[in-house]
Amino acid sequence: LRNNSSNQTFFREGSYIQRISVFFDLELDQDEIEIGWSAQKVSNMLHMLQVIRTLVSPSNPTQVTNSCQITIQQCGLLEKLCNTLMASGIPADILTETINALSEAIRGHQANQIFFQNVHAPSNPPRPALILLLMSMVNEKQPFALRCAVLYCFQCFLHKNPLGQKEIMQTLFPEESCAENVAVSGGFPAGVITAGQLLCGGLFSNDRLSNWFSSVALAHGLMDQEDIKTELLQVQLSTSSDNEPVTLMQQCVSVLQQSSNIQTRLGLLMLLSSWTTKCQPAVAALLSIPSVIPYLTGQIGSNEHDEMERLAQGVCAFLLGLAITHNDNSVAVGTQEKLLQLVEKRIGTEIFMDKLGEISKHEAYNKALKHPQLKCQDASELVFDNKFCAVFKLSEHAVINKLESALSQQEDNGERAVDPGILMQYKDMIREQDQ
Repeated sequence: LRNNSSNQTFFREGSYIQRISVFFDLELDQDEIEIGWSAQKVSNMLHMLQVIRTLVSPSNPTQVTNSCQITIQQCGLLEKLCNTLMASGIPADILTETINALSEAIRGHQANQIFFQNVHAPSNPPRPALILLLMSMVNEKQPFALRCAVLYCFQCFLHKNPLGQKEIMQTLFPEESCAENVAVSGGFPAGVITAGQLLCGGLFSNDRLSNWFSSVALAHGLMDQEDIKTELLQVQLSTSSDNEPVTLMQQCVSVLQQSSNIQTRLGLLMLLSSWTTKCQPAVAALLSIPSVIPYLTGQIGSNEHDEMERLAQGVCAFLLGLAITHNDNSVAVGTQEKLLQLVEKRIGTEIFMDKLGEISKHEAYNKALKHPQLKCQDASELVFDNKFCAVFKLSEHAVINKLESALSQQEDNGERAVDPGILMQYKDMIREQDQ
């Protein structure tokens, strides 16, 4: 079936999806819940989940995947996958692969996304399945593979789902929730946990992976949604009961500057880059934070030889480039002209271009660009997210063109505007030579 669209179509039209659906009727006896599943049962289940994933893989032609997604929902298989998610006694690797299969069954398919959004766990009070999954993602005690699968599920839920994006991001806005009282420590009152609170808690927790996962999840929530990006500038967070609330963007910048962890910084830089892409108010808000311009120029101009540090400097260059490209000149210290002068005089245009070029040369970038799902065996491999790479690919040329045209314009002006003093010296010299 894999990568063979005619076989996939034959499989679906022959009602074989309905036939394999029976396999996922979970009737666990007490022994299986207590002792665990036999190795053979685990193996069978993993292979069957692989069969589902081949039918709805993002690499298939859209039409084939779409038709299979419809059948999976109609024959009740989607519901069975959701039931497996909520059942107790499921081995961790089965749970992880079930989340991956479910992710691809809903990816970009509106009816299936809505179906999944309405799945609730049989808890008291009943909590949406999506909330329970996010709780696992920001919990450092959960297995790494499971946390990656949850992020993928969240991304698939938001893929081509602007309404879902709005609903998720709305849980951050003051009028919709107690967002201005979100404690950065991640401690929330039971029963009223929202996606926004969990993601904020993860964004500012002490766990670097939670920082990375939450940054990427939030970036997906605001991708291509200019009104959400602008509204998000109003979100206030209180870091503790004594401190004045700060904006979400200020808190992101503050953690970015204080953190020594590369994954925390890469996550926040990707979030800020997604936020400022094609959003002038977000660029103005970023440049209004006094420490931002010195931080970015300092990072880009730094002589660090560590490979990962150079990558982070590359993303800093990209963020500064976006701040130049989408600049409405409303911040006096950070107008387009002043930022271009900084790049030329303080960093050096060649160094800036070199650092920017580090991103697309890196193996992690090319790996992430190819497939929407994270392919990581180890936590140290978490570098870039697929959607960020797509944004970078689209915007990199705009940033480079902006710099090059500004420089060539300055050179033209420079040729025309010769210092009168030098001109007089030349005239005197020519006069002397004539004599």
